[in-house]
Amino acid sequence: MISKEISQKVKRIKIQANRLVNAQVAGQYVSAYKGHGMVFSEVTPYSAGDDFRHIDWNVSARMGELFIKQFVEERELRVILLIDMSQSGFFGTQERDKRTLMAEIAAVIALAAIKNGDTVGVIIFTDIIEHYIPPKKGIQHVMRIISDILSFQPKNSGTNISHALEYLNTVHKKQSVAFLISDFFSSQSFENALKLTFSKHDLTAIMVNDPIEITLPQCGVVALIDTENNDTILVNFSDPLMKREFEQKMKQRKDEQKKIFRRMKMPYLEIDTKSDYLIHLVRFFKAKTKSRQYGAHL
Repeated sequence: MISKEISQKVKRIKIQANRLVNAQVAGQYVSAYKGHGMVFSEVTPYSAGDDFRHIDWNVSARMGELFIKQFVEERELRVILLIDMSQSGFFGTQERDKRTLMAEIAAVIALAAIKNGDTVGVIIFTDIIEHYIPPKKGIQHVMRIISDILSFQPKNSGTNISHALEYLNTVHKKQSVAFLISDFFSSQSFENALKLTFSKHDLTAIMVNDPIEITLPQCGVVALIDTENNDTILVNFSDPLMKREFEQKMKQRKDEQKKIFRRMKMPYLEIDTKSDYLIHLVRFFKAKTKSRQYGAHL
């Protein structure tokens, strides 16, 4: 039984997401993923102008002339949202914390997918797989997704991104459109798992931040608690040197994560709790459409 506060927040996010999808996102989503899933239909005799890469050499050898494989677009996609529910996601200094932002982003993507006739599933993880919602269609299913993200109480507090990606690969052998939504505060390397998953699925990383994690205020001595392992340190942010060193370390950490995505030519977005996430999503879908048209990477 979810609280009245959570119930009201779910309705608010659903109404807001529905309005945003209707106004700006739905068309961009369709353009970005139209023709994404192609399945084999039949072979037909080769004609001038056909794509030679689709020649079926086995059939051609048997028949003594060239035959080409024909493909048709799958009618629906499977969209999987991987949501990081580790303890660091509960942090927030703005109007919303990171978990609320993740719920809003997930709602917009899920609604866009549902309106396109696609199915949507969710994997909620910490350093274990906490909760799995199989892919389905329908507005009520989206409402359940939003509710589960906002009200879910995880058993564990740490982060294991590799484990979440391995679970996706195990449960969904067939290619899916996947969004990994996390602040990426993980002490464990996940590059190999990311590389393997990106080779199997259309994977996009969405990095969720709070502004204070990048630029710290002048706030004196602060007790910093690592919410994922409960370690505590005292830091004097009135000391310009200490403040600058801390910010540089945080920036370096984020830059290293983004280098991983760039090396793999894997699409990613970086969104903080203060920014308009819709702008980032629309830009991403537009760039996705362009990259598909020209065969480029985001």
